[in-house]
Amino acid sequence: MSIIDTEPRLSSHFAAVRRQAWGKMFGTAIRKVRETRGRSLEDTAQLAGMETSE
Repeated sequence: MSIIDTEPRLSSHFAAVRRQAWGKMFGTAIRKVRETRGRSLEDTAQLAGMETSE
């Protein structure tokens, strides 16, 4: 097995890690804004036209 064979797997792994990191940062930012404004998860979901579980 050469480095060429493993490159696609490594790049897809790093892409998944990057998506997860950005998702956590985005979620943290949303939570901070929501809490600063005194909104519950239920209120925020309703304003966004979503279910709380989403």
